[in-house]
Amino acid sequence: MIKKLLKRKLFWFFVILIPLLYVGYTSFFSPKTKNTKETTYTVKKETIKETLSIAGTIEANEIATLRFQSSGLLAWVGVKEGDTVKK
Repeated sequence: MIKKLLKRKLFWFFVILIPLLYVGYTSFFSPKTKNTKETTYTVKKETIKETLSIAGTIEANEIATLRFQSSGLLAWVGVKEGDTVKK
C-alpha cells in the first residue's frame, strides 16, 4: 500500500513538475521580442555620381629615402624647431 501511495505521489509530482519546468524554461530563456517602431525614409531624387577607386602606388619625379641611425620610437630629440643641425 505504501508503494502504491508513493507511486501516486511521484506520478502527480512529475505531472505537475514537468509542465512547470517547461513554462519556466521558455519564459526565461526564450528570445524576447522588442517593441520596435517602423523606420520611415524619404526618397530624394538626385543625379548619379560616378566614382572610381583603385589601389596602387604613386611615384614622384624626385624621391627622398630617409634612413635613421636608431630604429624604434624616439623619446627625446635635443633640438628645438628652427635650430640648425649637422649630420
